[in-house]
Amino acid sequence: EVTKYNFMNVGTLVPRRWAQSCLPARWRFFKSIMSDKLNHIVATFFYSGKVPHAPGTAGSILALLVFYLIRSFVDSYFILAGITFIVFLVGVYVSGKEQEKSGIEDPSFVVIDEVAGIFLALLFVSNVSVINYLIVLALFRFFDITKILFIKRVEGLKGGWGIMCDDILAGLYAGICFIIISKLFLNKYCI
Repeated sequence: EVTKYNFMNVGTLVPRRWAQSCLPARWRFFKSIMSDKLNHIVATFFYSGKVPHAPGTAGSILALLVFYLIRSFVDSYFILAGITFIVFLVGVYVSGKEQEKSGIEDPSFVVIDEVAGIFLALLFVSNVSVINYLIVLALFRFFDITKILFIKRVEGLKGGWGIMCDDILAGLYAGICFIIISKLFLNKYCI
């Protein structure tokens, strides 16, 4: 006895009552599954955080390769800094969600924090070369693993902020150390 019909996205006529009662619930279920799956993909940086040994290093290496690819197309420092900032903000959200979902304070499979940190550290490199990128990677992993110079304290922030900010600080320290090292020892290769 339903006389009014709605067009759905698939292009079929569906009774309005059925469209209002069934599809929203199914859509919410689909959206929640896709949202959780997308959060997990981003938080693990395309599953690089699922590597059994050293997931942070695996995520950092993949992030370095992605940054190199982005930098080959984008020459603007401000756009690269903007991308880094967006990765940081998205990382705060998805890492907080993964922390809630897993119940682990700083899950090792969440490597979006390493991505944001290495992106920040690589912003300090003006002359793109394999040597420069490897030095920055080594410095970043050193600071990220040892958590010296207030990094451990920043890690204590709540939710995604703690997960992300310690790696941002490690990236900042790595970038500053890279500039010092490049000025003292690698002047002909760097900056």
